[in-house]
Amino acid sequence: MIYDNLITLPYYLKDAKYSALISFINSVNINTRLTEQCQLEEFGYYKVVTYETINQNWIIESHQEYIDIQIVLSGEEIIRVYDKKNLEITHEYSFISDCIFYKVGENHFDLELKLSQGKFVIFFPDDVHETQISIQGKPGLIRKLVVKLKKEYYDK
Repeated sequence: MIYDNLITLPYYLKDAKYSALISFINSVNINTRLTEQCQLEEFGYYKVVTYETINQNWIIESHQEYIDIQIVLSGEEIIRVYDKKNLEITHEYSFISDCIFYKVGENHFDLELKLSQGKFVIFFPDDVHETQISIQGKPGLIRKLVVKLKKEYYDK
């Protein structure tokens, strides 16, 4: 997992093959009209999600085929990161959704971070994460760009 300021994203995606992807990400803001989901050439695809943050455990997931790059366009949320060894799987891996779903057992999250405008987070396969958590228990609307980067493309 990587969590940093958006301006530093090129440090993590240094290869020249990422220049078009970084240009695309840098061109997106709250006023950009985007379709809900679209292919990004050989990289994978992006999706734009809008939702209300909540005050309870929601979806705890990890992926196998895609790397998530999550960038907030508006709003803010808390994201929790878990150690997979301390969780119980509720739904085995689905190729269609590229997800494994978990529930929290006796152990709680290992890391909690605040994702807001100007920040990004990258979740690699097997990074177990939970999004959509309200800041200080106050629900709010969030809109974010999620780039789903093919794992095999990243490894090249």
